[in-house]
Amino acid sequence: MLAAACSEIRFDDQSDDRTLVVPLADPPPDPASSSPLAELSVTPPPGPLVKPPPPPGPAAPQMAAVDPAPPPALPPPRALAGLSMSETESELGRPAAEADRAPAKVWQYRAGECSVDVYFYLDMARNGFYALHHEARRGAILDETCIRTIQEAGRVR
Repeated sequence: MLAAACSEIRFDDQSDDRTLVVPLADPPPDPASSSPLAELSVTPPPGPLVKPPPPPGPAAPQMAAVDPAPPPALPPPRALAGLSMSETESELGRPAAEADRAPAKVWQYRAGECSVDVYFYLDMARNGFYALHHEARRGAILDETCIRTIQEAGRVR
């Protein structure tokens, strides 16, 4: 193409400064008149053009799902009889209610349907109140597993 253009270059010899004359290229043909597709009209899609999402990068390392460690197993419930008030509190937590029922002091623990009443009586030899009796109920039924439920609830508080 460059060689073809050079063959068209000529110098104007009629002037003293030897002017370079380069003929202009013919204008490009009108696409509407020369193309068989000229009769088709192309309409751009409506709305703004949406940039495609970037190609995915390297996959992020996936971490394996790990279940949280279960809470440490509680020791089996201690027999409540013979415990002091402070020992009972460390075993079962703070009572939900306290009552004086002479000659006893009663602490009530509750968790869900379970309730445990612990009866403390004055021990003159040790000069303090100690648990001598307890009643554990699940609804209207006496149930010793309520002590475990109360113990677990006391650890959460």
